[in-house]
Amino acid sequence: MLPMSQLRKNVREVEGVIRTLNIGAMDASSTLQYNLEDRQPNWVKYLPFDSVTIINDSGADIVFCINQDIDRATGVPAGSIKNISGYGIFSFTVTNDANAITSGQIRMDFERQGMVSDNFTKRISMNPLAKILLGV
Repeated sequence: MLPMSQLRKNVREVEGVIRTLNIGAMDASSTLQYNLEDRQPNWVKYLPFDSVTIINDSGADIVFCINQDIDRATGVPAGSIKNISGYGIFSFTVTNDANAITSGQIRMDFERQGMVSDNFTKRISMNPLAKILLGV
């Protein structure tokens, strides 16, 4: 029988995971640098994230930059939602060039995709216990 920690890991790999982060208040014309590994140590097992959905409920336009790479910077207008995918997300910066933003006005949902069915099937087919249980 699999230990509970291994079972949770297997479920996480199949279903994927979403983690939500509310950034705090930001002064006008400020930049927030955020390293997920350092500031969210319980999230390390999910890194890198595959995508992020940014909900900007503030009155300020912001610039979101994945892994502090200026080539991956994207604007998120005030009162909008933007999804960014296709990068391994370990860290980010948020730049606010306008008004101050109060705590809770910017939320981010980081997602790690689950394992696609072909990879899951291949992994099961390589597991001797799974072969016995499934009669393969």
